[in-house]
Amino acid sequence: MKVLYHLLIVDIKRALYSKGFAVSVFSIAVLYFFSAGNLVYNCDNSLEVYNWAISSTFSVFPFLLCSFPYATSFVTDQNNNYTYMISTKTGISNYAASKSIVTCVSGFLALFAGECLFVFLTALFIPLTNLDPDFLAQASTQFAYGTLLSCHNDISFFLLTIINRSLIGGILSLLALLISVKIPNVFVVAFSPIVIYYLLINGIQKFLPKLLKISYLYSAKVRIIDNYVLNFLYIVGLTLFLNFLISVITVGLIKRRTQNV
Repeated sequence: MKVLYHLLIVDIKRALYSKGFAVSVFSIAVLYFFSAGNLVYNCDNSLEVYNWAISSTFSVFPFLLCSFPYATSFVTDQNNNYTYMISTKTGISNYAASKSIVTCVSGFLALFAGECLFVFLTALFIPLTNLDPDFLAQASTQFAYGTLLSCHNDISFFLLTIINRSLIGGILSLLALLISVKIPNVFVVAFSPIVIYYLLINGIQKFLPKLLKISYLYSAKVRIIDNYVLNFLYIVGLTLFLNFLISVITVGLIKRRTQNV
């Protein structure tokens, strides 16, 4: 465990202190501004701008950008012989586990930071929400955590909504890492989150029961459970469970591939 802990620290620093992570965060914010277009100047509150940005045609691309910083690292490690060197010193299991955990965390944090940056920049010029009762009533039914708007807890609303949406970033990043183990090509890995996204949303999701709908992990507009706190906890729990399953598969694949090198 001590070896794994130290390896996690090294990998987290490697992921979060990289230029790729910073570029990813700023790119996500810029993409949302591009998606919102002139609405940024014509709206009187950040919520409407944010809602438009995450619902636009370009809203899928942040999922690609958030996975790019670290999901491709296994391919890079393989090309630089870093995988063999570090796994020899720390053990293949520790290397694989650390890679899976940090890839998931970096994907989540990149999307979370990018969306927070976008909302923060818009809030510098316009209020977070509109205080009009009709607007608040409509917004409270339009978002899973809209109840918080009625209580004027605007910051809590944005935090829960963005965390809810960012959880899918971790899953897609982890799936991209899994693909990189089987197909060690940076280009394929970089664009795999979009392919996975459309397969999940337009294909697999149709056969899943309501409680397992993947769209709930990124839309943050549908409340599975009436109580927003329980709804948030359920989404987090479901995400952790899915990440655990994907991580177990990924660790096994990395161990097999590394041992065969």
